[in-house]
Amino acid sequence: MISHAFWKRAFGAGAAAVGKSVTLNGHEFNVVGVAAEDFQGIGLGQNTDVWLPLMMQPQAIPRLSPGILEDRTAGWLSIYGRLKPGVRVEQARAEVVMLAERVAHLYPATNEGRGADVVSDVGLYPDQRANLQRFFGLLFAAVGLVLLIACANVANLFLARTTARRREISVRLALGAGRSRLVRQLLTESMLLCLVAAALGLLIAPWSLELLTRLLPPRTPCSRLRRRWISQYWVLRWRCRC
Repeated sequence: MISHAFWKRAFGAGAAAVGKSVTLNGHEFNVVGVAAEDFQGIGLGQNTDVWLPLMMQPQAIPRLSPGILEDRTAGWLSIYGRLKPGVRVEQARAEVVMLAERVAHLYPATNEGRGADVVSDVGLYPDQRANLQRFFGLLFAAVGLVLLIACANVANLFLARTTARRREISVRLALGAGRSRLVRQLLTESMLLCLVAAALGLLIAPWSLELLTRLLPPRTPCSRLRRRWISQYWVLRWRCRC
């Protein structure tokens, strides 16, 4: 399976790509399909071009230990999947725990004392997410402080501008304008400025997110991950109950 970006880049978005061969590590693999355009992988900043069957590990990743697929003590593999509509995480977790207990009963030498859990793990690992939450908490506090300072400066500029417009306001009052109307005019001007600033912020925010994503060290050659895929995937993790 190849990504949509790789399909356009290597095959010119042609329908004849399915059935053609791709050479990896000196081995040829047949293309069986193209992934959706808005799916680039399950890791934030991770842009995968090719997905291979697990049984092709010796050809795709020969640096791994030989026979690792048959080694029941190996813990290098994570399983990702999407929950069916209407299925809660607790239901999936209970079923996975039951399956893990059955596996432990069938293979006590390798699985006794080990269990399984289902956690939300798309984009970042749980420990990485916890570290980033603390970091972004401090960052948001700093940004909030800077925002308060900026708002205070803008308020001072408005006050200074209002002082400079004292003659204009006096003329309006002399022509019969009420104080409430003048207040509404000043509030309208302030609101217009706020709306323009908010629009600029909303336009810059997606670019900033993509810039931060590009700064992450990629685990594989990568580009973008559309945010609507985040939180739709759950990973099955084996854990030790020692």
